[in-house]
Amino acid sequence: MLISAAGPTHLHADSDRWAVRASVVRGESHVRRDSVCQDCFAADVRGRRFVAVAADGAGSAPRSDQGSLLAARAIVSALLAPETRLTRVSIIDAMATARAALADEATQNNERVDDYATTVVGAAMQGSNGIFFHLGDGLALAFGFASESSEVRAISTGTPSDFANVSSFLTQADWQSNIVFTPVRAADSLMLMTDGFSPFALDRRGKPKPRFYQPILDFMRAHPGSVGAQGLTDMMNTPVVRKTSGDDCTLIWAGLREQA
Repeated sequence: MLISAAGPTHLHADSDRWAVRASVVRGESHVRRDSVCQDCFAADVRGRRFVAVAADGAGSAPRSDQGSLLAARAIVSALLAPETRLTRVSIIDAMATARAALADEATQNNERVDDYATTVVGAAMQGSNGIFFHLGDGLALAFGFASESSEVRAISTGTPSDFANVSSFLTQADWQSNIVFTPVRAADSLMLMTDGFSPFALDRRGKPKPRFYQPILDFMRAHPGSVGAQGLTDMMNTPVVRKTSGDDCTLIWAGLREQA
């Protein structure tokens, strides 16, 4: 696995084709309650293929911190298996594999699979083209470089919900019908984030805010390695975010190093 961790932490990794920076910050409400961080991330590269997942364990599920990490790792591993093509069918199969792993873990511990409930915000890329796969809340953005700024090439806001603070989870019986797929074309950088941080990225019309994403993209391009990953942590730990969100926050940035 290129990078994979439960929060709070930040990691970075580079391959010949992709640079990855990721951070998970424990939410202020979790700190006050002395509860575990339930967010996690996983990302890996195989040749021209890149797969990343940010996952947010359900606050009401007692084992969701374990469920989010287990699911994220299983999905990434399945999609990067030899001979696997990055298609909607293979993504559904990978998510089914992850759900089965959650069910097995629950059975071994005499628990319910719902105890491991988690959302999934994922990207599966073949060079600059690919697909977002999204179950539940959170946000995925893809960008292409255009003159002096970055152009939004794709956006996924997740599974539609009729009610605020009600999400969809991989452990639900109808999980497959709730997956949202979004094509990504001609992208050179991505951001995946959980719902603790995603509201800061959008305006009132639900559009990505340049004043949010452009400074992040500029910083990531200018600061490689651990400095970039630490920068994500510092940003999500600002007083405004801590006070406004209260929830765990995860942000994965990935940049294509070689156009392919």
